[in-house]
This record gives sequence, C-alpha cells and structure tokens, in this order.
Amino acid sequence: MTLTTASIRPLIRAFAAFLLIAAMFRPQAFASGQSEGLLTISQAVKEALENNPELKSLREEALAGMERAKAEGYLDDPVLRVMLEEIPKDKPFNITPGNAMATRYTLSQMLPYPGKLGLKQSIASKEALIVKARVSALELEKVFMAKEAYYDYAYSSLSLNIMNEIREVLSYMGKIAESKYAAGTATQQDVIKLNLEASLASSEIISLAKERSIAEARLKAVMYRPLDEALPDPPNPPLTQGGDIPSKADEILKTPVDAAPDIQMAMLEAEGAALSKELAEKNYYPDFMLGAGPVQRDGEVTGFDVMFQMNIPVWFGKYRGQSEASGRGLSSQRLRLASVRNTKALEIREAALQLKAALETLTLYDTTLVKQAALSFESALKNYQSGKSDLLMLLDAERELKKIRLAALNAAADYWKKAAALEKAAGTGNIATTGK
Repeated sequence: MTLTTASIRPLIRAFAAFLLIAAMFRPQAFASGQSEGLLTISQAVKEALENNPELKSLREEALAGMERAKAEGYLDDPVLRVMLEEIPKDKPFNITPGNAMATRYTLSQMLPYPGKLGLKQSIASKEALIVKARVSALELEKVFMAKEAYYDYAYSSLSLNIMNEIREVLSYMGKIAESKYAAGTATQQDVIKLNLEASLASSEIISLAKERSIAEARLKAVMYRPLDEALPDPPNPPLTQGGDIPSKADEILKTPVDAAPDIQMAMLEAEGAALSKELAEKNYYPDFMLGAGPVQRDGEVTGFDVMFQMNIPVWFGKYRGQSEASGRGLSSQRLRLASVRNTKALEIREAALQLKAALETLTLYDTTLVKQAALSFESALKNYQSGKSDLLMLLDAERELKKIRLAALNAAADYWKKAAALEKAAGTGNIATTGK
C-alpha cells in the first residue's frame, strides 16, 4: 500500500476538525448559547435561583419581616372596662348593670411617649431590609455556584470532544504508519507506538468522561434537578463576545463597595443599632394611658369619667444600663461596618487582579501557544510523511499540542470562573455577557 494524496485526505480532515475545536474555546465560549435544546448558562442560573429551597425560605422570611414592620406602626388595642359598684349582698351573683348602684364604662388607650412607636417601626423595617439584603447575598452565592458548575460541565464536555478528535487523528496517523510500513519506509514499531498512543487517548477519554459525569451531577444539584436526569449538552461556540469584561472590572475598582449586599447588611445593622440607642434613651420618659366613659346610676347616665395614667420611670439604673448597652452595640456595629468595607474592598481587588491574570494567561494560549503547538504538529506530520523525521518527533508534537489545547480549555474556564467570582464579590450582577 503506497502513501498517496487521497490516502492522507482523511487525516487532513480530522486534523482540520481538531483545530476547529481547538479554536472554539475562546473567552466567548461560555458567554451564552443560542441553540435550542441545549443547556445555556442563563438557563442554569435561572433554575438555580428559582428552584433553590433555601432562597425560597429566605424570601418568605423577608416578606414576613416587612409585614411585621407594618404591624409595629400600630398602637396597642384599646381596653374596654366595665365596673359594677355596690352590688347588694343578697344578690351577689347577679352581676348586671340593673343590680348595681352604679356602673362605670371606661374605654382607654395606651399611648407611648412621642417617637417611641415610630422608632419601633423603623427598627423592624431595618431588620426586614437586612433579611432582604441576605436574600441578595445568597442569590449572588447561588449564581456563582451555578456558573462555576456550568463552566466545569462545559469545560469537561469540550475537553472530551478534543480528546475524541485527538484519538481520530491518532487513528489516521496509524493508517499512515501502516502504509509507510507496507511501503518499507517505516518500521512495525511505528505502527505499534501509534496504536499504543491511541489506546492511551482512549484511557484519557474514560477519565474525562468520568469528570464530565461528576461536573454534570454537581450542576444538576445546583439547579435542583433530579440526579438521575440527563442534562442537555452545552452549546457550541462561537457565542456572544465577552471582551468588555476587563473594562467593567476597572469600573468596579473605581466605584464604592457599598453596593455589595454584605456592606448593605452591615450598614443596615449599624442604622438599626442607632435607632435602638435612640429608643433606649426614650425609655427615660413615661408612657401614658387616656380613658373616658359614662357613669350609669339607676338605669340612667348621670355623668362621665375621664382617666389619665402614666408610668413613672424611677429605676434609672435599669434605663441607664439599657442605654449603655445600646450605645455599645452601636459602636460595635460601626466598627464591624468599617471592617466589612475593608475586607470587601480587598476581596474585590483580589478578584479583579485574578481576573486580569486569568485573561493574560488565556490570551497567551489563544494568540501564541496553541498556534505554535499546532504549527509544530503540522510540521512534524509533514516531515514524518516525507521521511525527514521519525515517529518519536511526531508523537512529541502531538502530545504537546494535546497538553496545550487542554490547558487552554482550562484557562478559558478559569477566566470565566474568575469573572463570576468578581461578580459575586462586587455584588453588581453580571459583568459578563451571559446571554439570554
């Protein structure tokens, strides 16, 4: 069997397909998906937010807190008192207005010192807003988890595709070696080595398939889908370009960190502590009760009673302790807010720097390493076909291309994970173009 142009065309087609897949994994590869029937990242995030029971529970808690805040704005229920005076001894159990010498009807209302009621409602509103901020923080966490799991799933899927193409290339390389061996220009050892290399590729495919199954199970858990249900494949690139991420990251570094839910919670807790201190100081002042009602004698209304009542806050030590405690609480919350701001600023800067480093690494693979490895493989393949180099050089070039291509896939997945981490740290929603 002689080596002809027709005989190497299948190898050329396989190699071209391999390079096509190699070119697909760019920064835009995971950005979005437009193919129907495939699992897009926006769909994964949507299901993670809608199906998570912890989020549902916290949302209900936030709604309950808002209703409690409304209730705090109302006065206590008024009190109706009916008092029968001078009931005759011979009819002690006849407790009706007609059996008493006098009956007093009093309707009273407790009135807190001005400002106390509004402060209680404001404190309850702050508590409800804190729970709402917790919802936002948990949503960011679940979005990050969904994106991270999706990138792992897509990365393992594309890696599996790459390895299948590599195995196909090795299979055709084996055919070339067989044709060269038949023509007496190659040894049988070349054929054996290529078959061994193809078998090793099959072993790697098995490992990658296992990694893909693990990533798929993790993504299904985040999306709260049944673990025994098969997930659709991720869409194939090219997809929406995410090249504006670095500029958005720079904008985040220039803006205050107060938009993050963690900061919002700390701010609301500090504001609530200030209101609690103000309320504690108002405990030095009394609350009042006002009442009025008619007086009935012998079946007729003969007059009216008016009642005024107030508590006397004489135990100043108790109220001083309450005021001191709330003051210490306010100081603690303000210090905590400063600490959270400092920690969050560091977290955002670290995430932005890691994203920048990941982009530089990905750019190096995309613009230099992958192309150089592909050219090296192509050159080694031509030299082997023409008898200018031995099989060992071709196998080394193939292994290097495989290593760099899979590393480039990993670098792209890491880039998108770093972008998701910056979204989570900054609390600003999607900085990446994640599709519809």
